[in-house]
Amino acid sequence: MAKDFFMGQPLRVRIGFLHRRRELRFELPPGSLLRETDGRQSAISGSVVLTLLEEQPATGTRLLKLVESPRKAWLESLAATLETEGLTCKVLPFAPGFESEDIRVQPTFLLAAVTPGPGQNVRAQVGNLLHRLADHGTHGSHGIAPPQAGDLAHLNEDAWLFQADHRASALVRLESPVDPPRECNPDGLCFILPPATHAAVDQVEVGIDFHWQHRRTLNYPDTLRVFVDHQGLLGLANDLPLEDYLRSVNSSEMTADCPLELLKAQTIAARSTWLATRGRHHHGEAFDICADDHCQCYRGVDTIADTSRRAVDETEGQVLCHHGSVCDARYSKSCGGIVEAYENVWEDTPVPYMVALCDNDGAADPPRRSEAEWQRYILEEEDVWCNTERWQVPGMLGYSDGFYRWTVEMTRTQVADLLRRRAGLEFGELHDITPGPRGRSGRLLSMDVHTDRGVFTIGKELKIRRALSESHLYSAAIRFEWRGETLVIHGKGWGHGVGMCQLGAARMALAGRTCATILTHYYPGSELRRLH
Repeated sequence: MAKDFFMGQPLRVRIGFLHRRRELRFELPPGSLLRETDGRQSAISGSVVLTLLEEQPATGTRLLKLVESPRKAWLESLAATLETEGLTCKVLPFAPGFESEDIRVQPTFLLAAVTPGPGQNVRAQVGNLLHRLADHGTHGSHGIAPPQAGDLAHLNEDAWLFQADHRASALVRLESPVDPPRECNPDGLCFILPPATHAAVDQVEVGIDFHWQHRRTLNYPDTLRVFVDHQGLLGLANDLPLEDYLRSVNSSEMTADCPLELLKAQTIAARSTWLATRGRHHHGEAFDICADDHCQCYRGVDTIADTSRRAVDETEGQVLCHHGSVCDARYSKSCGGIVEAYENVWEDTPVPYMVALCDNDGAADPPRRSEAEWQRYILEEEDVWCNTERWQVPGMLGYSDGFYRWTVEMTRTQVADLLRRRAGLEFGELHDITPGPRGRSGRLLSMDVHTDRGVFTIGKELKIRRALSESHLYSAAIRFEWRGETLVIHGKGWGHGVGMCQLGAARMALAGRTCATILTHYYPGSELRRLH
């Protein structure tokens, strides 16, 4: 059994699935236990309600993420140099490491700027310094070594953290059939379920900010943990063994009736991604990964079937590695024909196993195209794995049909309203929207919005998708066509397009390709290893 790098315990996952609530409701099975913050335990079962009576938000500092690296001393040198330029920085422990014989995830540290003053372009300052270091080779222009592989610069995103000086607190009323209602501190309350049972939790948000967002009752096993967030509001996390978590993830991200080889590939990608990224996307929070599309979809026990269990059992402990380091094996629903390179969606740092490639048997390097060629490409269809127009999409994937190529139409007034509300732009009249540079898959890296108040630039990929939709546009592999006062957006794919294309992988599995072949296709240069 693999051991946690710090605690020496079997690997467990803590998944945040309920957030920012004033009330929590769930149904516990007989034989459940309540463990309080002082360690006392008591029997509890039936309908449990926690109602927030008082909250005290945390006090602290907003920090802007700048650079993360496993090299703490290097970040401290950067911080000292930036201090001389008038920028106050902190270096923080950011994400835990992991080590299992010849497999590792390096612990990382974060260089962050304390809330900058008005007019300070912090990202530009840091970007200029990093470029100067890189240009001056191994010694740097300030006696600091330049960036290396594994150093990620967050220079193209509004990435904020909150560092609490004083933690939030709350007071709740706890009601259950077992005891009279009482008031207590909810932070750290722990509900432990008997084996092979589950708790039914009401009003769980699914598909947050996406076009399928809705609430439902979901069922969770093992342990429920209450937490108080920075605002003093309530949340709920599910704590359980890693392999149990994966039995749900593989069939929450896809469906349990998908081909076994696809579910196995999905399981390995999800296991690898959790190990490589835990704590990064929710730094300072009471859980290490969330349950929705932001991290990895986890719908409790409801999605689990024999095939999802078998996919985990047959891949137990297997992860993708690159030179001994566990891969951040991200994935999206449909690449649209070309897998995108990591650096064109997130930090401007190439990741060797998440590169652009054509989604076909050759997995060739995509051709460079002019804007006119991209305009034609968006409308074309090709012989690629995820082209749902060239194969009969099975019933289990019916919800994904139509996302290889798609169109969205809006009036000029509707587009202008979206841009004001979703992108925060201030203007009177919308004149035009034009494409900026594109990534290797045709996904826009930026777009220009032409108005009576000037030209606004929006990018990268996710900001474009948010700006042009009430939730998220399906993809940023798009072209614009004005038909009078109507804007028609033609697009390809669903999601960011980096790493494994889930629809392409599904078709590969249906065509008889193995899990290993699927993973090698989408993460070139990686290899399968097993945790010991």
